[in-house]
Amino acid sequence: MDIPRLVNLVDKYRTQYPDVNLYIDLNDNFVNLNETDFDIALRISTAPPQNYAMRKLVPIRWAWCASPGYLAKKGMPQRRVELVNHDCLVYPGLTPVLKVADEQERLHQLKLHMPIQANSSLVLLKSVLEDQGVAYLPTYLIGDHIQKEEITPLMLDGTITCETHALYALYFPSKYSNPKVRSFIDFLVAELGTLPAWDNWIPG
Repeated sequence: MDIPRLVNLVDKYRTQYPDVNLYIDLNDNFVNLNETDFDIALRISTAPPQNYAMRKLVPIRWAWCASPGYLAKKGMPQRRVELVNHDCLVYPGLTPVLKVADEQERLHQLKLHMPIQANSSLVLLKSVLEDQGVAYLPTYLIGDHIQKEEITPLMLDGTITCETHALYALYFPSKYSNPKVRSFIDFLVAELGTLPAWDNWIPG
């Protein structure tokens, strides 16, 4: 989850629970709760570890997107195969590998033009906003920009988003009896809802 959105959630929580003190550690590395004093770990994952209790907070959706300025120059792709004619901004290991089937139904990987590769969605988001190309990004990063018409989501092969991950709260079962821990998890569930605010632009 991007930092400004997390800060907004923390501010709202503190308004409701001013007596709770929070210590927040922003870390993309795997955190072993057995080796720390943390009560809760928030993790975006396709398969969260099974050695903790967990609460699924919200699905994480992804979308191919580009800026209106880029699309005005390069055109609007309608199918994934058309991305071979575009500048693709790639996050190695997260951007999907695109394949096409031949007449014998054998799959072949599409060769994309990748002027920028980065292991940071924030770098790719900035590049999209600067009209640098097409990227596959989580909607929690691009949702506000879409609603401001700074970024255009791409409808490719009839699909506009893909749900592959979820945001989980991980904790030890014994911790949930702590009213402060329980209040924070319950707050996140209520605040995020089944369709978070950043996905309000998705067609019903």
